[in-house]
Amino acid sequence: MDGPLPSLADVLSAALTARLEHLAPQVRAAFLLREGFDADYAEIACALGCSEAACRAFVDQAAAHLCVSIQPTGVTMTQRINYMQQSPELFKKFLEFSMLTKTSTIEEKIQDLISIRASQINGCGFCVDMHVKQATIHGERALRLHHVAIWRESTLFSPRERAALAWTEALTSLPPHGVSDEVFDKVRTQLSEKELSDLTFAVMAINAWNRVNVGFTSVPGSHDKSFGLDKAQLA
Repeated sequence: MDGPLPSLADVLSAALTARLEHLAPQVRAAFLLREGFDADYAEIACALGCSEAACRAFVDQAAAHLCVSIQPTGVTMTQRINYMQQSPELFKKFLEFSMLTKTSTIEEKIQDLISIRASQINGCGFCVDMHVKQATIHGERALRLHHVAIWRESTLFSPRERAALAWTEALTSLPPHGVSDEVFDKVRTQLSEKELSDLTFAVMAINAWNRVNVGFTSVPGSHDKSFGLDKAQLA
């Protein structure tokens, strides 16, 4: 081999760049501005022409894709509003709807995977925490949970699971021109019309939970005992 061997830093830099290229331009730009130039979210929002909330979601999405954990320093998270107490009837009805999706044609293992993936994309720490613990209780392998963010590159998921994850990402991110026929046709090779319809309602449910928990900054792990998540022994 001619020339000097690349350094570890060069190899890691090249790998990071390659992974960033898989992200949408706005997601990639938000992540680089935040992590590379230490820009605050207001500056990023101004530069990209979007909201600060969207910027945070872009950065979290990129971090999940890169398997990077971004932890603000000196921040103690507190819940802004207890939506369960403030809107008890709405909460009860939506919980009933959400639980009903669990009895559909979509198996528990896939329900866990799509809940984690949608929550990663939406930057919902509360829901990522909850569904990783639920999946662990349900017997999911730890390595597969680590691979959810990189499921396209992973060899650990079945064609049916990959189809469900692809559909989840499409409906969670909602491309500017809608979900393409190409994505739909690929998903339909693995899921029947009934299954795809049931899956869509499950994706709707987790996206709604993400939004209420992100909006009111629900604290990850704060309801572990009441939800029985302490059984996962991941605290």
